[in-house]
Amino acid sequence: HVPECAAWTWDARPYPFFPALTDVWTDGANWRLGHWLTGRLGAVSLAALVRHLCLRAGLPESRVDVSGLWGAVEGYAITALESPRASITTLSRHFGFDALETEGVIRFIMRGRAAVASVAPDDLVAAREGDVLELTRGQETELPQALKWQVARADEDYEAAQVEARRITVDTTRIASESFPMAVPPEEA
Repeated sequence: HVPECAAWTWDARPYPFFPALTDVWTDGANWRLGHWLTGRLGAVSLAALVRHLCLRAGLPESRVDVSGLWGAVEGYAITALESPRASITTLSRHFGFDALETEGVIRFIMRGRAAVASVAPDDLVAAREGDVLELTRGQETELPQALKWQVARADEDYEAAQVEARRITVDTTRIASESFPMAVPPEEA
């Protein structure tokens, strides 16, 4: 906690019209990376949500470590009776994190971080005769050409939005698609 710290730049312009209507307000494009509080206070941190779901599952707080998570959840709907584990699994697919157990503590860690250890082939133990390490190359036709996600728009009336990422170098027609019960800002989607 920082003493004498105050929240500022609560904008009187109505969210989400500001920042969306850039023809009316020319500084709307700055909102995404700016200092405005308007439109941001309804989100919850990913770490806090995962911690809450773990506690709801009956895990003691001392056995849960969410310090490796970052990001904000604008909206998340649990539309059916499901376990906290199922809810965390959906969040992990969307935000890209893994859960692992170390010394009795469940640690949640974002993917794509820097390596924490390097393992050389000489450090490996052969399970059978032959090479210690075997590399398998996947066929290009087994890879998806496109990934499609369906989410709800966080800046509208939670209308469905579909985003897509395509590979231009893959010679295949496979499409991987998934639907998430989450409200996501368009730029994040």
